[in-house]
Amino acid sequence: MEKKEVQFLIKKIKNNYNEFNYDEYTVTEWFKELKDYDFNDVLQKIDEHLRSERYGNKPPRVYFLTKGLIKTKDKIKREGIKIRCSICGESVLLNDFDKHFDRCSSVKYLNDQNKKYFGKEIDKDKYMNMDDREFNYKYDKFCEYVLQNTNNKKEIECLEHYFIGR
Repeated sequence: MEKKEVQFLIKKIKNNYNEFNYDEYTVTEWFKELKDYDFNDVLQKIDEHLRSERYGNKPPRVYFLTKGLIKTKDKIKREGIKIRCSICGESVLLNDFDKHFDRCSSVKYLNDQNKKYFGKEIDKDKYMNMDDREFNYKYDKFCEYVLQNTNNKKEIECLEHYFIGR
């Protein structure tokens, strides 16, 4: 977590608890305690605190905000590093990202071309979850169709290059 995120959390607490006072020293001390945790996890704990009948009448303490949370480095070790796919928006483990991105971009191409030639979208989830052998067969067949039916020279060049590399 960054110091500016800690400042945001403290301001959120102040907005809900007028008696909660803070200064730069408070921000620094809270940062020391919260820096190893994920911002969204701590924000969720604040929201939980605000909704609590038992604790909601007084400002949360740092101990409450970190109780039961896993530090960011431990989450990464346990869950792995995730990257958001720029095509579908899904968070994918770093180790699986290249394979996901290749399939996702291929499915996007199939979908775009299917809309162009047939006026309808494909079932993207079906193609994303297809085994490699079946997907490659269908992808190749569709690319052959596009190659035979396009007038776009750049597309023809790309598809011919694709088939040479197969």
